[in-house]
Amino acid sequence: MPDDPDPEPAGHPVPAPHAADVSSRWMWLGVALPIGFGAWVPLVAGYRARRRGWMAGGIAIIVFAVFAFAFSSAEDSNRFGGGLLILSWMLHGATSFALRRPFERRMALQSGYDDRVAAAEHVDEERRAMLAFAARDPARALALGVGRPDLPGSRHGYLVDVNHADARTVASLPGVSDELAAEIVSVRGELGGFDSVEDLGALMNLHPRIVESMRTRAVALRD
Repeated sequence: MPDDPDPEPAGHPVPAPHAADVSSRWMWLGVALPIGFGAWVPLVAGYRARRRGWMAGGIAIIVFAVFAFAFSSAEDSNRFGGGLLILSWMLHGATSFALRRPFERRMALQSGYDDRVAAAEHVDEERRAMLAFAARDPARALALGVGRPDLPGSRHGYLVDVNHADARTVASLPGVSDELAAEIVSVRGELGGFDSVEDLGALMNLHPRIVESMRTRAVALRD
């Protein structure tokens, strides 16, 4: 049987556009375009910023612009049609101008949130990949440094190897205090290591919830 290949590199999370890259210059079209043709700007701004209120307002502005065009085209609308068109242009122009700064702030916050989501998804994907690799080939996983974020250059996979990581790293596991981590390191030294995360939980008399949370965060690699 051929050796299992090394796990595919997980790469890095793709960041969302940073605040400095968020441009609102296009929103000036709501002011600069001819009467009625910039009415779509507030709607698009609301859609991109994920603000339903802005979207509803944008739809209302578009409806008003369509009505103004239709009314101004009627034969008996000479008296008011032009005024409605001008009012439509003023409405979407003023709204586009007023939304520029809130749009920039909203997009800056949103980009930061999207970055955090992408980073969290990257960590989860890497953990799943390295847990599967450690189960498939524990010897090579040990050689790669899976579960050893305390080792520079290791492919730790955002996991903790409870059989080799130092006490400080073990203490980063959910529900594990510094005192418990020190005790885990002491016990593993006496026993020569744990057979599994479940074995650690049974020997250390850990609460089942702690053991369950460790299943996706820890490995127990034997020499």
